[in-house]
Amino acid sequence: MKCPLCNETEAILIYSNAAVPAFQNRVYENKNDALNTPCFPVELMQCTSCGFAWNHLFHPEVMEYDESYQNEQAHSLAFQKHLNDTLGVVNSIAKPGQNVIEIGCGKGVFLSMIRDAGYKVTGYDPAHEGNDPDVVSEYFNKELDVTPGDIVVLRHTLEHVAAPVEFLHAICEANGFTGKILIEVPRFEWIVQRRAFWDIFHEHCNYFTESSIAGLFDECSVVPCFEDQYMWIIADINKLREFTSCKKSCQATVDPNIFSDEVERLKKYVALRPGCLIWGAGAKGIAFANQVDPQGTVLGGIVDISPKKQGRYAAKSGHLILSPDELRDHENADIIIMNENYKDEIQAMCERNPNALLTLGEI
Repeated sequence: MKCPLCNETEAILIYSNAAVPAFQNRVYENKNDALNTPCFPVELMQCTSCGFAWNHLFHPEVMEYDESYQNEQAHSLAFQKHLNDTLGVVNSIAKPGQNVIEIGCGKGVFLSMIRDAGYKVTGYDPAHEGNDPDVVSEYFNKELDVTPGDIVVLRHTLEHVAAPVEFLHAICEANGFTGKILIEVPRFEWIVQRRAFWDIFHEHCNYFTESSIAGLFDECSVVPCFEDQYMWIIADINKLREFTSCKKSCQATVDPNIFSDEVERLKKYVALRPGCLIWGAGAKGIAFANQVDPQGTVLGGIVDISPKKQGRYAAKSGHLILSPDELRDHENADIIIMNENYKDEIQAMCERNPNALLTLGEI
């Protein structure tokens, strides 16, 4: 099969999961609906030439994003700092008064920050909620009446797109082959280093290494961010290539056992601590819960600070999502923090609770 980035044909299977929720970030008011959410297989292939990894069994036809899709992280102070850092990147390559397009703007939090900084903005996202006149609640495509931006922002969107190179070329064409682009995606290097099977799921069909995504441009800057979990790619739009030039730069493909071995290790860990909790009902938490407790009988629930998730149920496993206030009913439960970047603020919220807090890196 051909690599979507470099067009080479040699790849190895490095991870598989037979039944993964189509959407990790869709939660359910009814437990039965959560248990019966549509699921699809994930088989992650890694190109032996450029190092890019992708789910070759991805089902784009079922990925209909709408207002029920909840992936906003701005409730967190740590993530707000990351958004401010990202705004700093925008300010370093553009000036207030210029036009900024954000494709995949979600609920519009970052778009509002850009607008408040003095930029003219247009956002595109079918999952947007509200009546923001600067947001087009549709999927971006080159057939839309697009006013070219001085900068195009693409935050946590490209990993969801089945044909990433073609999508970037459509953006380039729609923007008149001018301006700059700022892309933010997860770093596959971080996922591999942490053996983070909880960061592999159906929503994300693409897993970029620094070199594989940098090779898509004649010139670009690649900057790890958010404690190396993500990376920014900054480039002139007209420097986009037809395919990545990063060939034979993958020093070693991923050991196919690292993710499956980690699933088994953490499944045993959780089984010895019945009633323990997960903190974080985002994609990481839902993926983790479904792997280590697929029947929903061991974990005591998932804690999240988002009011739009509390009192609802996790896709497939059916775990109840709790508010931090409900920890009073789980005083003896250990809490596994799904993203260590949030540990300090979680500790502050739990300072009067007796629960032991553990990051995955500490287990």
